[in-house]
Order: sequence, then structure tokens, then C-alpha cells
Amino acid sequence: MTATAGLDERLHELGAALRAKKRWDERRRQGPALEALLAHTLASVPAYSDLARERQGCVSFCNLPVTERRQVAADPSKFRSRRFCDEELSEFSTSGTTGIPLVVARDLASLYAFAYDTYRLIFERVPGLRSYLAPGQPAVAVVNDNPQRSNFVQINPSIEFAMVRRLVIGRSPDEDRAVLLSLCRDTPPLLYGRPRSLLRLSELAHDLPPGKRARIRPKAILASGDNLYNTDRNTIEQCFHATVYNAYASQEAGLAAMECVNGNMHVFPEHGAVEVLRSHGAQPSPEGHGELVISNFENWAMPFLRYRSGDVGELQQAACSCGFSGTTISRVEGRESIYFIVGGRRLNPSVLNSIFEQLPIRQFQVIQRSGSSFEARWVGDASTTDASGIERAVSAAIQHLTGPADVHVCRVATIGGLGEKAQRYVQESAASDTPSGARY
Repeated sequence: MTATAGLDERLHELGAALRAKKRWDERRRQGPALEALLAHTLASVPAYSDLARERQGCVSFCNLPVTERRQVAADPSKFRSRRFCDEELSEFSTSGTTGIPLVVARDLASLYAFAYDTYRLIFERVPGLRSYLAPGQPAVAVVNDNPQRSNFVQINPSIEFAMVRRLVIGRSPDEDRAVLLSLCRDTPPLLYGRPRSLLRLSELAHDLPPGKRARIRPKAILASGDNLYNTDRNTIEQCFHATVYNAYASQEAGLAAMECVNGNMHVFPEHGAVEVLRSHGAQPSPEGHGELVISNFENWAMPFLRYRSGDVGELQQAACSCGFSGTTISRVEGRESIYFIVGGRRLNPSVLNSIFEQLPIRQFQVIQRSGSSFEARWVGDASTTDASGIERAVSAAIQHLTGPADVHVCRVATIGGLGEKAQRYVQESAASDTPSGARY
């Protein structure tokens, strides 16, 4: 719902949300989420009903095969339930950062879980945050840095009928200032966005007079969608004087996991499962290091069960002093862990993070163009004065990792286009003469 929508339109949208909530509540009353979803999936989703026939009904979650993105992209109809007609579904596209964008279909109950109930989970995970909710009052400001998006206001039944607003930055200086002033007037308890959007908001906020900037004080900040680096977390927290909570979420998985007050990222067990592929060809495991495999229990229109996410991380099964006991994502290394291959050696470029983070720069990216050719791009910050010194330090750091190499270092205005995930390390196909197992 756009920010300029009238009262009648907002009431119409609220009515639609309440109808979706009724479907979602009915679904949750059907019993344990996984058991109900699995029965539905085996009966109505072609890829899984075919599997049930092949195995003469001997199918459980533990022996489901792993599903890959390319399988779903090649024939989406095999992974959609026959129990929903097209008119009942809403469709959302993934960002396509892996090169294969998907259209994810959601039924009405799933849409409520994804677009509305997600906020209930967030407010319940952050201690005391729910006490700031009030009907009709701002609850969440979703900051988006894609100028092609529109501002909107949504009344959310899952959080006491409070308001969720999307605020778009990056269109013009005047509009950016209007966003900041609206946050000065009425900061909601939760600020939410990709790390890059929150970073940009913090930079814009520094242009405000100190008195106005001090008024933007959310109770908590949620980041998801990109890698959240420690330097970025610190910058955002210092600007807004609020704790940043990292979350693991995607179109396919929904909100799968979120940090607790202790900084441990716990999976929401009633909404899905996260497992790990510790090696190629292995069965998913409940703990260990490897590619994360997700199962979303909410979406019955297009179930994602044991779906390879393309993200590499580490899982643990443990109890936390916050009261949670179960699956915790102890580390996420981002989509498709990149290794530079030089002279047959596999090198982990993340060891360069600490070098770059000590320099007065805001963003960087290192691209391996070929076996011994690298390009390093960097974006300066307000304190950048010695550009040539930065470029010498960057070149030396890369050559210390790789050995003798052709390193081209250049300063740029920005890294990453609209809607893209800006990865710190990139390996071009020309450089992918990689040993087996070098990448997931």
C-alpha cells in the first residue's frame, strides 16, 4: 500500500490481510508444521508425489532428496501444488544473484506468514520490543535503497495492528532529507533493511544537525539480505545507538533464523529447518560446516524442502542462555564461498577483510580476472585523504596473499547495482580453472 493511499484503500488491504490471517491460523491448527506440510506435498506436488509412487509410500523428511535451484528453474510446475489455482497465488522473484532467478509462488496463508507474521517473530525475539507496539502507531521502518521501489504503509495484524512503513532512499537529496526528517519526527521501535541500505541511511544521518540526528533512536535494528560485516555493524550501531540483530532470510526460506540478545543466530523451528551439506553427495546433517540446506514449512503452494541455498555456513545444536535450544547458525560465509586459485593453490580471500577494514574506506571488492590478474575496487569515506597510500596498501595485501600478481587498484563511486548483493570477493569464469571442490 503506497504512502499516499487513502483510508478506504488501507481498510481494504487490512481486510485482505485479516482473510489471509484466517487461512494462516487454520493451517497452524492442522498439527505439527512439518508433518502437515509433508502429507500435503506428497499428495499434491508432482516432484514429490512421483517420488512417493517410486518408493511405494516409504517417504519421510529424513530421506527426502536434496533439491537444487536449477531443478526448480527448469520446470517450476513440478514443484507447485495442484491444489491451488493460479488466481489464488502471489508470485515473487528472487534477486538472481546466483545467475538463475526464480519465481516463488505463495498461497494466501503463506503470503500472510511471509509478509505479516514475520514481524511477530522479530518482535518476540528481541526482549522487550513488543512492549512498544500500539495500534495505528509506527512499528517498523523498512529502509530500501532501490529508487525503483515505492514507499508504502501497511497495517499489520500480527503486531497489534501497528504500522510498517517502507522508506526509499537514493532518489534525490530532497527525498532523502524528507525520509530523515520523518524518522526524526517519529522513529519506530524497529529499523529494518539490508546492511548496505542501513549504512547509507547512517551516512545521510550524519549530514543532519546533531540535535536532529539524536532523535533517530530505534529500540533495535534488523539487517538481512547481504553479508553483515563487523565494521558495518559497528558503524550502524554507533550512528543510531541501537543493537543490530542479524537475520538469515530469503524469498525461498522466508525468515529462517535471527540473532538473539546474545548474538547467536537461532533457527525458527516452527517455521522451517536448516541443515548442512558437509560434502558433495552427502546427506544433509544437523550440524557441521558446508552448504546450508533450507526447508520452509510455511509455503504450501510451492514447498521448498531440503533446498540447496548456495550459502555456506556452520550449524550447531546447542542450548543458549537466552532460553533457546536447537539449531543455531554459528557462521554464514555468504552465497557461494569464493576461493582464489593461483598456481593450483586454493586461497581464501576473506583473510583480507581485516586489512581492508583498517583502511579509511567504506566498501571494497576484489575480482580475480585470471590466474594471476586481480582488480580491486574501493569506495572512499569522509576521512579518505591519501588515495595513493590506500592503493599501495591494497596492492601489497593482495600480493602478500597470492604471491607475484598483476593487481590493478581503482577508486570508484559505488559498488553493486540496484537490487544486487555486492560481494566482497568475485571470481570471473576466466579464472575458474579450479580444483575439484574449490567452490560450492
